[in-house]
Amino acid sequence: MKIELHHRSRDIWCSLILGDDRKELASVIPFLSVEDIDAMKIVGYPSDRLPNAIFSLEQLESLEFRQCERFSGIPASLSRFENLCELGFVECADFCDLEGISELEALRGLHIVNCPSFEDMGGELSGCRKLELLEMSHNSSFSDLDASKLPSGVRVLDVRGCFGLEVEELPDTAWPALCSLNAADWSRSGNLPEDAVVGVSSKIKHLCTRHHGGSSDSE
Repeated sequence: MKIELHHRSRDIWCSLILGDDRKELASVIPFLSVEDIDAMKIVGYPSDRLPNAIFSLEQLESLEFRQCERFSGIPASLSRFENLCELGFVECADFCDLEGISELEALRGLHIVNCPSFEDMGGELSGCRKLELLEMSHNSSFSDLDASKLPSGVRVLDVRGCFGLEVEELPDTAWPALCSLNAADWSRSGNLPEDAVVGVSSKIKHLCTRHHGGSSDSE
């Protein structure tokens, strides 16, 4: 297991290699300048429960879990991070459920990347009123995007590499006021569902719809 910590005042990252025991992570927290740690990346965490000691990092604004095989959803305890505005799950094999995400009231950016079990967003995101950036890229099982359930504040949507994604044709009012949509490699067959985005393309400052068999980038 490895953790990376960002020191706010010095603007540097430091890395720690720990054994595969959640107690080891808890043991290092008391020796950190907790008021200066604003971002943390946890790689290969062996449990689906976070040690209580981690919540002493009260100023934490960004948290990323990478290759954490035991996480299938949002740990309920994350709601204790009142300042958390960026959250990511990357290469987490069993991650599939966003239940409880609306409890993170300060969340502005959510990254679900290369999580093969993630299939759909459900209705949980609609409660994330401050969410502006939503990255759902390279999720091989992600097949259903219901634009009507996206928070109205979302400005950037990234669904690159979601080869099985299907989007129903929806009226313009069902989409949030996007300014950037990256749908590169949306369809494995090369048939991008143009009708799903045509209604909002006039609003979007950057629209990337490059896909297998051709490309169509516009700004």
